[in-house]
Amino acid sequence: MQHLYQPPKQTVLSNHDLHRLHAPPLHAALRRESSDVAYLLGAWTSMTELGGQDWLAMSFTSQDHHQIGLLQQRIAAIFGEMPPLHPFTIHGKPYLRVNVPSAELASHVREVTSGNTRIPWEHLGTEGECKSFLRGVFDHGGWIYTGRSGGIGLNKKGGAELLEDLCRVFARVGILPIVVYGEVPSLKLKDISEWKAFAEHVELSLSDRREAVERLASRTSTKGHYTEDDYSAVMGLASFGTLSSREVGEATGIPTNTVRGWTVYGQKPPAVKRSGIIDGFSTRLGSPEVVHILYRELGASSHLARACGTSYTLRAIKEVLAPIPDAQEYLYGDDVRIQMALRGEQAQIER
Repeated sequence: MQHLYQPPKQTVLSNHDLHRLHAPPLHAALRRESSDVAYLLGAWTSMTELGGQDWLAMSFTSQDHHQIGLLQQRIAAIFGEMPPLHPFTIHGKPYLRVNVPSAELASHVREVTSGNTRIPWEHLGTEGECKSFLRGVFDHGGWIYTGRSGGIGLNKKGGAELLEDLCRVFARVGILPIVVYGEVPSLKLKDISEWKAFAEHVELSLSDRREAVERLASRTSTKGHYTEDDYSAVMGLASFGTLSSREVGEATGIPTNTVRGWTVYGQKPPAVKRSGIIDGFSTRLGSPEVVHILYRELGASSHLARACGTSYTLRAIKEVLAPIPDAQEYLYGDDVRIQMALRGEQAQIER
């Protein structure tokens, strides 16, 4: 008789069984490429305040059963055993907690994140790990707002440097956020092109969050968040010189005051400003990768514009990078072509 395949049953550990877990699976996970470890580190980055937890245990808490289940599965993938969920209440509201059954991993996380004040680059050696890390961040934290002033972001009290590092992780997968500084700094993706790239590359696990990102990625422009196509349409109609700002606005769906700002006062939406800056750098250097590195190091397009302008030289780029300790090794690794471009050996500068 032919038997249907039955997958092996996963074992759920009780508190008394945790001693059965041993070090080799953890050591193996920390030595090789591991999307599971990267995912846990991403969740830790978004869910934990700066300074981290100062005890040996490492745990995650949520009211959402699906959310905490994602972490439970990742922990099981690392250790080969399914950790139990612990229900409890806070102010009468039900919560679930899952513990990472390894003081060694908890200590390792605190070390590679410096108490959740830096990005754990040691575990983000590949593009796949970067994507898994970002998925962990936004499966378990951050915000996705689909209202009129939509966007995707993460706030971190006192965490400006951490968010700047997170920009660099995004840049590795082709997404360029901005950091807005203030009492509570915020990393933000405010442009439709960034929402589309986020939907394509990060691929969130929770259906409600994934659907919210897809709604953002498929929407048309809203006030304050216009694309390069919006700008081109307005300027194209205005170039005929026969239509008023109101008529151009009615034809394109852009408010009259915004049309007047673009056509009369020379203002440009952020997407157009950033595109101009990146195009200007890329043309002069023949290396878009260098532009992305500069962008993520300076944190935001407005900072890049103020520090650099669009008529930029290789000498000026070196000056921007000079204050960064071990800039080439730290930022570019083994990419010899970019290093040579920064030294001026292969840069194609158009005068």
